[in-house]
Amino acid sequence: MLTKAMIEQMAVNDSALANGKKLADKGCFANLKKTEDSTVYWGECAGSGKNPYRTSVDMSDEKKLPVCRCSCPSRQFPCKHGLALMLLIERGETFEVDALPEEIAEKRAKAEERETKKAEKAAKPKKQTASSIKAAEKKTAKQLEGLEMARKMTDELMTSGLATLSGTSIQKFRDLATELYNYGLPGPQLIMNRIAESMSEIQFRGERGESADAKMLYSQTLRYLVKLNTIIKKGCAFLSKKIEERTFDDNNDILFEELGGIWKLEELEKIQSFRDNARLVELSFEVVEDRVKDEFQYKSHCIDMDTKEICANISMVPSKVWSKIKIPDSCFEMLLIPRVYKYPGTSRVRWDSFTTRKLTDEDRLALISCAEESFESAVKKFKNYIKNTLHEKSMMMLLPVASIGMAGVNLLIEDAAGTRIRVADAPLESGTTTNAYCTTSFIENAKIIPVDMKNVGAVFGKMFYDEQLGEIRFHIHSLITKECVLRLM
Repeated sequence: MLTKAMIEQMAVNDSALANGKKLADKGCFANLKKTEDSTVYWGECAGSGKNPYRTSVDMSDEKKLPVCRCSCPSRQFPCKHGLALMLLIERGETFEVDALPEEIAEKRAKAEERETKKAEKAAKPKKQTASSIKAAEKKTAKQLEGLEMARKMTDELMTSGLATLSGTSIQKFRDLATELYNYGLPGPQLIMNRIAESMSEIQFRGERGESADAKMLYSQTLRYLVKLNTIIKKGCAFLSKKIEERTFDDNNDILFEELGGIWKLEELEKIQSFRDNARLVELSFEVVEDRVKDEFQYKSHCIDMDTKEICANISMVPSKVWSKIKIPDSCFEMLLIPRVYKYPGTSRVRWDSFTTRKLTDEDRLALISCAEESFESAVKKFKNYIKNTLHEKSMMMLLPVASIGMAGVNLLIEDAAGTRIRVADAPLESGTTTNAYCTTSFIENAKIIPVDMKNVGAVFGKMFYDEQLGEIRFHIHSLITKECVLRLM
């Protein structure tokens, strides 16, 4: 079923969507037709040329987004004519039933043939030739060499102390980190750049006399060093095993990404890391500007209504082009996804297409039931999670709530057992900013938030460990009641 959310998702940018709406509103289409099974729609749209553009929308494959075809010269897919025709379909415009035009039938047949060949190719096991094995072995050996270089750098830093990393030595550290990219290790390179960014910030805070912030940054930098040391140690074992066993395509491990590997959908398909017919609800939409990576990250935090797992669909856009492309849209409805792919060892997911439907009161009650059993069980789960030094020291969670209120100057959440957790802002990665709603604003605007705090059944957000105070805290992203999901971001 075609929805507005789906059409907006398919638009290349806001300008194309706006132009599509204008065409649909002006009644530029004529000869609107569709097949008897209502899977293919077509029509003619008046354009700047002598002849109208022939536009069609093919929705025969329910597991994929509609396929738009148009005779116009536009390089955008879908073009504004395709978007306009989809909008007419979504609005319930009248289409006359007719036989499928031969031109569209031929294009469909060619597309199906391509898909069949692609599926057959993916099903065939990739042959490891002598030359490909030799190339993979060479690349892996170079990565091992790079990890050894990184080990020497971190050992030297740990021996001399973090305080020695200042001024020109920070730039030297950055230059050495850049070399890791040439060794095929963008993951460790990123961590080393975060260390350099943190130390620069510590210098700045120290010069301004902000010792508390500097102390927090020192703790963060130490965590980066611990994580880097773990990646180096485990990465060496991981890569050495590849060379020893000559199995270079076996990447079903969290270390693959931590070393800088990038998953392709066909690879996730190959290892069957996916789930069909998933029902997801987006609980927050976080925008992160990462100056270290020079990119914007759009994080759609969701919960799987069937598995109760928290997941995140993350889109990364280089800073230099973010203003020129369409920003991913947030969604306030139930996401119905034919196939959702899961990245091994992480909560990250990805999908090609989806449809939506309105959330019902029953859905929201089911959403509340997806929360952890209690704060006690949630904290235990969190502690086990952060024991892995490769994991972030924070975790997205859905917690059951009996009450939310102030105790002096502190905002607290409390579960049915009377266990309380203080609400606070989670620390950011070095070199990043975010749209995450701050706790101070939450307290100041609590009176105008259109939700009775006594009716909140669950809260979604980030559980983290406050190293300054030595306690676990929670950063609220959204409030869930049986009437609504109030998102703070």
